[in-house]
Amino acid sequence: MRLKKIYLPIILGAIILNSSNLFAQQGTQIKDVDELKKEDKVLIESYPHVFKGAEINKVERLNSKHAKVYYSVEGNEFEAIVNADRKDLLLVATCKVIKNDELPDIVKDVFTKEIKGKIEKAYEVTTPYSSEIYRIDYVKKDGALKSIFYNELGAVQKAPY
Repeated sequence: MRLKKIYLPIILGAIILNSSNLFAQQGTQIKDVDELKKEDKVLIESYPHVFKGAEINKVERLNSKHAKVYYSVEGNEFEAIVNADRKDLLLVATCKVIKNDELPDIVKDVFTKEIKGKIEKAYEVTTPYSSEIYRIDYVKKDGALKSIFYNELGAVQKAPY
């Protein structure tokens, strides 16, 4: 009987804490790209290490879950991929535009041997959960722009978004 008095408040407390945590995670979804562009203050406050001093140039929706934010910092061009269906705009990846010469030689060699295409743009891609990878945008024979991702050793990587 005494154990019931001790465990009942502990169990009730755990249920209350768990349910309040669930409610805290729910938020309104950002549906429109124009609305997301207005939320640049949210981006800067959510990720000050990424967007501090940034000028947000453009925002476009990539798919049903992700949006691409084009921004610049001190003359450098960047892209950030955010999960646009969350109120807190979860950062998925950042991409810094680099010169083709800045790509590791092995990445350029693998690309030219396997793809045999012309590099339109090269990027250093950083994600919260992985080491640095490289993105190469190139034009396919049919004229479509395509992206391919490589790690620093020249191995093809799955797109992080």
